[in-house]
Amino acid sequence: MSEMNNLNELKCEYYIPMGKPGSIVIKAPVVLSTLKISIPINKRINLNSKSSRIEIISNKISIKKPKFNKDNRLVINGYIHKYIKYFNNNSNKNIGRNLEVKIPINSEILINFDQIPIYNPVSNKNIFYEESKAIKCDFECIKLISDCIAQSEYRYFNDSLLELTVTLTQIQNIFIPEPDGDFVLITNNLKPNQFKNNGAENKNSHYLVGYDSSRGLIANIIEPNKKR
Repeated sequence: MSEMNNLNELKCEYYIPMGKPGSIVIKAPVVLSTLKISIPINKRINLNSKSSRIEIISNKISIKKPKFNKDNRLVINGYIHKYIKYFNNNSNKNIGRNLEVKIPINSEILINFDQIPIYNPVSNKNIFYEESKAIKCDFECIKLISDCIAQSEYRYFNDSLLELTVTLTQIQNIFIPEPDGDFVLITNNLKPNQFKNNGAENKNSHYLVGYDSSRGLIANIIEPNKKR
C-alpha cells in the first residue's frame, strides 16, 4: 500500500488574536530580573600518581532547583560531573585510566530587581496563611565558558568558568488601561483580512480588540447573546 501524500490539499489560515480591552486587571508572570551569572570553579583533582597527560572527555552539569531567600539572595546548588582520562608516566602512552570527578556548585548571588517582588507580610506567628506567589527561576542558558586542567607541582586542579543566564518571574496583578487610539471595525460575517471602516454601534454590545501589523488597532463588535 503506497503512502498517501495530501500536503497539497492542506490549508492553513492565520487569525489575529483578539481579546477583551481594558481597563482590566489580570494576573500574569512579571519579569523581575534577567541576569547573567559567572561562577569561577577551582577544584583539586586527586590522582593516584603523577600523570604525563590529562584529557577532559566530557562534562555533565546538574543544577538543583534554585532557592530564593527573602534577603534578595538567589541560592544555586548543583554539581559538575567531569569525566577525564589520565596517562601515567610508567604506563603505555596510548593506555589511559578513566576517572569521574564530582565538582560541587554552591553560590549565593545578591539580586538587584528591575521590578519589585511582592511578599505577604506576617503580622502574627500564630497565623497560618498561604505563601505569596513564589519567585520562579528559569535558566535560559547553562554552559561552561572555559575548562582546563592545571598542574602545580604534583597537584592537579580543574579551573573552569560556569555561566548561567537566569530569568526571575513572579505572578502579580497587572493593570491594563483602555487602548488609546482609533480602531478599525470588522464585522462577524467577514474574514479576518476583510475590514470595514464604519459600523453601527449597539450600546449593549461589547468589543474584542487586537492588533494587526498593517492596519493597527482592530476591533470586532460582539452582539449580546450571539454566538461568535
